[in-house]
Amino acid sequence: MSETAIGPRRVMLLLAGFIVWSGSFVGLYTLQALGCRFGWHTITVGLFDLHRILLVAGFVVAIAVQVATLLLIWRARGGPQPQPFLQQTGLWAATAALGAAVLVYAPTLFISACT
Repeated sequence: MSETAIGPRRVMLLLAGFIVWSGSFVGLYTLQALGCRFGWHTITVGLFDLHRILLVAGFVVAIAVQVATLLLIWRARGGPQPQPFLQQTGLWAATAALGAAVLVYAPTLFISACT
């Protein structure tokens, strides 16, 4: 019987998208909680309050990091030859993490943060 060793790099490619997603989730909602606690929603900067500006900036940064992770996984899979299962699954998992990020983080763009 022949077994192929799976390196830790391939396993990380499988997990990377949702590891980044979870870190962004914690960061974005920590920013939301701190903004409410410290009254950033009462400070007006132009047409918007400071809290909303920071939440939108956090959303943009979180999505950018998620896209960068997806691109790194895309590059790590190599050329057009058929890909091993873990590499292809890692790419699909990172794509799912990007979709989850957009879906879960989007309310920070328009829902009232502090009530």
